[in-house]
This record gives sequence, C-alpha cells and structure tokens, in this order.
Amino acid sequence: AVFVNGAFNPPFTFDFGSCASSAGTGPGTCNVTETLAPTTAGPIAVQLVMQECLLTDNSSCINLTTNLTANVVDATTAQTSVAFGNVPINTSVTKSVPIKVDAGYIIEAVFVNDAFNPPFTFDFGTCASSAGTGPGTCNISETFAPTTPVNESVTLVMQECLLTDNTTCLNLSVPITANGVSEGSASGG
Repeated sequence: AVFVNGAFNPPFTFDFGSCASSAGTGPGTCNVTETLAPTTAGPIAVQLVMQECLLTDNSSCINLTTNLTANVVDATTAQTSVAFGNVPINTSVTKSVPIKVDAGYIIEAVFVNDAFNPPFTFDFGTCASSAGTGPGTCNISETFAPTTPVNESVTLVMQECLLTDNTTCLNLSVPITANGVSEGSASGG
C-alpha cells in the first residue's frame, strides 16, 4: 500500500512501476516512479510513505519512507540569435550579445567550438563579472572578420550553473549567422 500524501499531489505524480508486478513480492527489489512537474519556483519537500506487508498476514506491515526534495528554479535556455548580415572581406564587425542569466545561476563556461575559431572571435564581456550572476543580463562580444567569401552558421554554447552546485548546469545556445562578401555586395553589419 501507499499512503496518499504530498508525493501523490501536483507537482508530484506517483506510479507503482515494477512494484505493481511480481517484482513487488520479496525477496528482491522493485522500482516505483515519482515524477516532478513544477509550475512555480522554490523549495519542495514531501515524504513518500509505502507499506511492505507479510504475504501471509497483510495486517503485519512496516512503513518504508523516502524523503523527496527539490529546489525548483525558474530557468530558460532561450537566447537571442545574432545575425551579422553581409560583412566585407578583410573588415570586421563586433556585436554585443545579451545573455539572459537565470536567478540562482552564474555563467561558468563557454564550449570551444566554431564560434571561437576564425573568422569568429569571442570575448566574455560583462559575463565574466558579477553581471554574469542571475537574475539579469550580461553581454558577451562576438566578432566576425572574414578573409574569404563565406556563409557561416554556427552556435555559441555557454553554460550557466547553479550558484550552490556548479555541477547542475544548463546549456545556453546562441545561434550566429554571418556572410563574408566582396566589397561590392556588402550591406552593412
């Protein structure tokens, strides 16, 4: 049996999982499934209380208690895309890119990828300072300096991590497009 409590009510849902089958008969191990689907930020703590009863006497039972805790944060990975447009060969355009940092998070890293390699260069900008701690917005700088005709479509991937646990992180993807063109076909940047 399972006692109906907070572990059964939204934002939690409970499923007997393999404990609903013969795996729920000892000796052995079975698994239940508890799902958290939060709609608001903040700490959550409930207890899941299940009973294990003798097969020969279902009035002889012991309680199995599991504490379920979570700290729900209001986080988004949606970032603004960057379009350099047409940039003349052998010139450069630098754009300041706003990065949304969620409450309780800090900008921790940037994955080295094509947004770091020529014809692109990257600078942490204000995201390397206290502005990189949420909630708020910091700005990185991305420069496009084509030396040949090129059509580029890359994704800069930054990472924000919980201030209290830098192993709990979200990837923030910033799509970047740019065209390196001859002087006559440039339209500005």
